[in-house]
Amino acid sequence: MKHNFFSSYLSSRTWVMSGMLLLGGSAFAQSKWSNMSRVQIKSMQEQVAESANAKGIGNGKVQVSEPILKAIVNMKPGHTVSELADRGFKVSVDLGNMGVVHLKLSDVEKVDSIEGIQSISLGQKARKRLDKANEDTGVDKIHEGEGLNMPYTGKDVVVAVLDGGFDPNHPMFLDKDGKTRVTCMMTLNATGEGWDVITDPEELAHYTTDDVGEIHGSHVAGIAAGKVRVGTDADKFPYNGVATDAQIAMVVSSRESDVVFIEALQQLVNLYPGKRIVVNMSLGMNTGPHDGKSNFEIMLDEFLEKHPNMVFCICAGNEGDKDIVQRHTFEGQEDTMDGGVSANVVGEEPSEESTHDAQEGAVSNATFNGQFDIWANDEEPFEIELSLSKGEETLWKSGKINFSGDVKVFYKTTEEGKPGYDPNLAEVMDGEACVDVRGGVFPNNNRFNAAIRLSGNVKNVDDDTYWNYKIFAKDGKTVTVYVEDGTSLLALSDITQDGTINGYATGKQVIQVGAYVTKNRFTTYSEDGTSKKEDYSSEYTIGDVAYFSSWGRLEDGRQLPLICAPGVFVVSAVNSYSPETGGYVVRREYKGREYDWMAFPGTSMSTPYMTGVVALWLEANPKLTRDQIVEIATETAHHDIRDTEDEDKKVQWGAGKVDAYAGLKKALDLATAILVPINQEKSIMMREVASRTYEAYVAGANHVSAAVYTLDGQLVGSSEVAGNTVRVAVPSVPAGVYLLKVASGTEQTVKKILVK
Repeated sequence: MKHNFFSSYLSSRTWVMSGMLLLGGSAFAQSKWSNMSRVQIKSMQEQVAESANAKGIGNGKVQVSEPILKAIVNMKPGHTVSELADRGFKVSVDLGNMGVVHLKLSDVEKVDSIEGIQSISLGQKARKRLDKANEDTGVDKIHEGEGLNMPYTGKDVVVAVLDGGFDPNHPMFLDKDGKTRVTCMMTLNATGEGWDVITDPEELAHYTTDDVGEIHGSHVAGIAAGKVRVGTDADKFPYNGVATDAQIAMVVSSRESDVVFIEALQQLVNLYPGKRIVVNMSLGMNTGPHDGKSNFEIMLDEFLEKHPNMVFCICAGNEGDKDIVQRHTFEGQEDTMDGGVSANVVGEEPSEESTHDAQEGAVSNATFNGQFDIWANDEEPFEIELSLSKGEETLWKSGKINFSGDVKVFYKTTEEGKPGYDPNLAEVMDGEACVDVRGGVFPNNNRFNAAIRLSGNVKNVDDDTYWNYKIFAKDGKTVTVYVEDGTSLLALSDITQDGTINGYATGKQVIQVGAYVTKNRFTTYSEDGTSKKEDYSSEYTIGDVAYFSSWGRLEDGRQLPLICAPGVFVVSAVNSYSPETGGYVVRREYKGREYDWMAFPGTSMSTPYMTGVVALWLEANPKLTRDQIVEIATETAHHDIRDTEDEDKKVQWGAGKVDAYAGLKKALDLATAILVPINQEKSIMMREVASRTYEAYVAGANHVSAAVYTLDGQLVGSSEVAGNTVRVAVPSVPAGVYLLKVASGTEQTVKKILVK
């Protein structure tokens, strides 16, 4: 997720879920569909109906093609997804109790009536959320093999990036012979039903890009695994990535939903059997329960548990300074939770019709697309009242909406005389305006949830025009409102950044990554290369956590993110096929084509950095589990400025700054260390710390000796120290098997070692 000056670019290329809210009538009583899914389905149904009307289809003889939906299904105990396959539905991912199922729009009510389903949800659209960095984290020392038995570069590990805007033949991704290091380009086929997978080197060599309008994926992949190896001065290039010898798999899914991500993971497991795979997801959303209990997060956790060869890194988000969360605990029966948003343009770029009239001082038609996701801390429903106001004047009001059952409220400005038409709303809004409200208990966490969409053109809107909500609940209940980062909540109280953590990132099997600052200035060149400027931002303090880095305390007591990595003005490759005209940091020509590198801030940058670090650790110790990786990351992290008195800042930091070098040494310890009991008080750890150099540590000892013998008892090396750690080197002996004896006082132990 990129941040700041890049946000305007992103907003024009991300998907806004506003404009998709749900079915009315009596359908979906006690629905198994999530409220956000119901909102989406309602919008799709309207779009199909509008398409039919536009084409003059209404005689029943011609059918409008309906979209294929992909949904995550969570089955009740004792039921499996195979039951849906038996009913004729296509199941693309089957984890037993959970799966990805393909449906027609006309199937949504049929599926909702199936007894064995606990919950079902459509995919939610995701938003896109090194020179100094490698020095700060010790990656440069790892690449050089300093103090190690060899350099580490991620060899034999697969780095998979879920994103878009890939340029697989950018010099950042080529080997020294000019051939791409990308081993897979995976894209959805034209129907969206299956995958087109390119693994042939010749076909990859002629591939251009998946999306000429996007650059995010190339930048992310370059941070995780890029390195320049072509050109006369390649050895001096300062902006290489982290896991520079890893295999690269590019999964083009930046314009797809979270359901597609699960399908992509299944494809990766099939493509790279037995390989250690580190997946990077620099995408996110701000709605959802934020407790790890969305269908996507539950299924992702289960998938990762069943496929332990895969490690999943995900961005914390870039909303750490945004007013997108409101949380209120009710005190007394008269207490209310009040908030709202501006009715000016939200969620999409302004059109020419919604520009300010200088004489009138108003916007004649401001398209508003806003979405609220409201969660209680238990199953008890709350009540809500919605209104549209200009200054002190109330233009429209819904009245109090009671959520005692499975509520569907839909106000609209079209089709006068039909259900849902509201003449009062039609007086203040133009076109296809609507207010859509859905509520019910979410079975995965037994918490009450309401999804609200406000969409349409407000007439004669000005800067003092607002959509307002008032929530009523019982004494002691806590209610939280989430909106996407295109919308800022307006409230006099209860606004918090605790909960801005990426809504996809609260599962238990993923590694959540925040961002800290290693650079706050850099030089850029104009698009034509004729001028340059020094870019500096006083918003960033070197060594501090980035102010935008999202965070949150979860209801189960967890605090996220897990750790922070470099994420401010990180320089990496960008898609050479994009018309992006921003200033570049580096431009190089290769085979008659110009390629650029640019600098961006965001947890989109810190996450691939952590992805690359994990790949280095996995090369050093391919048997590391996800829990061991978390242990390594947290135990070796730097706390230099994390341990402040600001408790919120501590949560935002996670464990602190990743120390790639210390972490790799610990990974080697776990791979090579052997603990041998000497007596009840002492144990010994023995390891190879460099080529032909061995270290032994004896707990509690004040004098330790070590000696290396041939198998027939000839001494070839020895050392002793006053302390608990000793090293012995045998640089000149022939390769072969030897005996390493370590002694402390009257205790000693012997181990066979292989000298290479």
